[in-house]
Amino acid sequence: MRVIVVLILHTMAFAASGQPLGEVERRLNLVPLEVLYDTAGFSALPALAHGCHGEDGPMWDHYHVMDLNNDGLMDLLYSGPCNPYLQTIIYLNRGDTMVEVENHAGRVVSIDRNNEGAIIDVFKEACCCDRFSDMWQISISKDRTSSNHIQFGAGMHFDVNDPAQVSVGGVLRSTPSLDDTKRKDECTDEMITGNQLAVIPAGTNVVQLNKYGEWRLVLYALDHEVSLIGWIKG
Repeated sequence: MRVIVVLILHTMAFAASGQPLGEVERRLNLVPLEVLYDTAGFSALPALAHGCHGEDGPMWDHYHVMDLNNDGLMDLLYSGPCNPYLQTIIYLNRGDTMVEVENHAGRVVSIDRNNEGAIIDVFKEACCCDRFSDMWQISISKDRTSSNHIQFGAGMHFDVNDPAQVSVGGVLRSTPSLDDTKRKDECTDEMITGNQLAVIPAGTNVVQLNKYGEWRLVLYALDHEVSLIGWIKG
């Protein structure tokens, strides 16, 4: 048995509906946590067809074995290099086979157990032609697996201060400035407009994370699965 202790950041996770504001604040603020990665029982799992391996070290550095859905069977989480990016893949043990249920770019930043199963946060940092950072929160129980997704602009740094639900409308932007310059994206050749992320209809409820003068930093739910963090004026 090889045990690896990894220092992680428990960062952002937000269900687009129904999550208390106190929970939003706790998850959006960076909290250093220490998580135990344990490969005990790996050899007893059903055969696994998996093409990603630990290119920067022993493959065991990137596997974690645990019962993720409280069904009594040991499941498997891989989070590490994958030709050549970081990838997180979750496999559930069905007794005679391992079934892939989630696959996301990025690395695991937290694993929380609960009475139903587990909640796993995966973070991918914006880089190069990818202009957005992504945070996935994956909820796993005996009956179902679900995920929600937050996006925010590259290089965005923010503090959460007494979040509150507010009603707003206007243009959501990646920075607290007015930039409506039309230009061609260097990677996709698509036309983009300045620092605009989305247009929020008037009277829409959002979670205000902080406020700086005329600008509000808000969390805006596009739907039940995808949310954006950005700035809105007024």
